[in-house]
Amino acid sequence: MDSKILKYNAKYAEPKSSMFQMLQKDGKIIYVNENWLKETGYREDEVIGKFFKDFLLDESRENVKKDFPRLRDYGCIENVPLKIKRKDGVVIEAVLNGISVYDENGEFLNTRCELKTIHYFIRSNQYMQNLLEEEIFLKKSLYIKSQINNALLFSESLSDFLKHVLFVLSEPSEVFSTTVVKFGKGNEVFSESSESLENPIEDEIKRSLIKNDFLNKISDDFMIIEKDKIIEGFEDVQNFLNDKDILVISTIELENKIHMEKTIFLFHLHGAKLSIFKEKWLKLLINVKELLSLGLNTFDVYENTQAIAEKLSEFSVLESRHNPNKKEELKNCVYREIERYKRYSTPFSLLIFKISNLDSIKNSVAELWVEEISSKISRTINKSIRDIDQLYNLGNEKFIVILTETVENDAVKISERIEKYILDLDPGPVNFIISTGVAESKKDDTFSSIYKRLDQSLRESKKKSKDSLFLC
Repeated sequence: MDSKILKYNAKYAEPKSSMFQMLQKDGKIIYVNENWLKETGYREDEVIGKFFKDFLLDESRENVKKDFPRLRDYGCIENVPLKIKRKDGVVIEAVLNGISVYDENGEFLNTRCELKTIHYFIRSNQYMQNLLEEEIFLKKSLYIKSQINNALLFSESLSDFLKHVLFVLSEPSEVFSTTVVKFGKGNEVFSESSESLENPIEDEIKRSLIKNDFLNKISDDFMIIEKDKIIEGFEDVQNFLNDKDILVISTIELENKIHMEKTIFLFHLHGAKLSIFKEKWLKLLINVKELLSLGLNTFDVYENTQAIAEKLSEFSVLESRHNPNKKEELKNCVYREIERYKRYSTPFSLLIFKISNLDSIKNSVAELWVEEISSKISRTINKSIRDIDQLYNLGNEKFIVILTETVENDAVKISERIEKYILDLDPGPVNFIISTGVAESKKDDTFSSIYKRLDQSLRESKKKSKDSLFLC
């Protein structure tokens, strides 16, 4: 090829996926690429130096005869339909787009033409389809990872976390089902599945794995079982798989082993729907495993911490029940119940009993006797409430009970029962007069707000009549 032509063509990029040719001013071919030769079946020496029109049908020669001068003189042509004769006589249809190259003086040097056949458009369409499928897969991957992260951040318990995970991992059409098998400290086996419909195949796979103790014998932390690749000991499971289906067994050993030794996830993948993304799905499940491991270990430690906290709370409750004069403990306990209500939406209620006649008793009997009456009332109330409820003696003949997980209507019934028991006590020289108030927890409550309602309920009760109850 002429050095001048090479010089002025150097700044242009050659198409890689379509036919490409260069023609000199008389219409002879001076260069074709490999795609041109592949599509037409000619060798390079059979093409170079020949007129381009010699490779065209008669009807296409007329198009070239008409359009080539315009290409040479005006610099470009677009979408010229042509019919090209292959070496074997087969006719291929193409669309030609071309530009002209000139030197610094404006003298025409050569054309640069790209020819796109129907095969090019088919390949382009397939390429675009693959890109679209790639985009869909990436979106699924990001969605799955983000949803598992959200489950880790916002779940209240391990059970809640696993419920969200099973749902998210079974949403894609490529996944038949996801099952989680948990191995407890005593080698107990617990199984949960994402299947929304009864699926006998899934049941048989799970039953076979658990029955034969395969899951407990798996040493690989990521195992792939396919229909046509026999794995010793797993033949029964493989018999239940459809062609091209994949069963992925992902084992997670817990770090602290507080409540569980390990957890195994079974992913049953729909082989026919994995298409070209089989390896990418397997890689995604490996990445997901890291998130699942983080979640399982986090909740294993968290729930153990919660259990310890609850035991400490029980000790605290027992202490407060044996030491009912702790006013500060009442306030702290109400705050704990408020936090529990905000977090779990479990209501609680406060009861207050005011024994109005103890002042009179003090004036007529010995101080020791009055203390005994107060102690009897505390013991009577203590026997009338549950272990999870708490009693506080605030002095001045006021007794407050915190009723955990109790709504107002139930609190009223409890107060009426306690009031009867107190009135049945032997009062000595003077009868009791009891006023009772009830307040149920509300959204955005503080200690001050609920105590204010309780106190108002008590005042209204006093105004109404003796031995009465007013709700607030």
